[in-house]
Amino acid sequence: MMKRLSASALLLLFLCLPRFAVGQAASISGTVTDVTAAVVPQAKVTVRNLATNALRSTATDGSGSYRITSLVPGIYDVVVERSGFKTVEYSRVELTVGQVQNLSPAMAPSATPKRSRSMAKKLRRWI
Repeated sequence: MMKRLSASALLLLFLCLPRFAVGQAASISGTVTDVTAAVVPQAKVTVRNLATNALRSTATDGSGSYRITSLVPGIYDVVVERSGFKTVEYSRVELTVGQVQNLSPAMAPSATPKRSRSMAKKLRRWI
């Protein structure tokens, strides 16, 4: 009887553990638009944890939305880029346990479709 109870308790703990683990993370989400409020699909969103230099990237979907989940609480730099638009940077975004940070930039058109050299240098330093 005791073995059966221990196995049941262990199974219950195993099933509940992922819920607790998710509660220890944070996420960043939003919708990327241009200055006319039109959505920007396929914009690249990259976050860098300043403490660990860990990078995570995603692309916006057809409605301009993105979400980067399971981020360790801490301070992040966030870069949003898309060909034909000026790069948008958020510096020192602080995330706490369970937080969902909304960052929804309005991207301005770029005179040149390629990202600036300074941005390329910054991304190379991250890697």
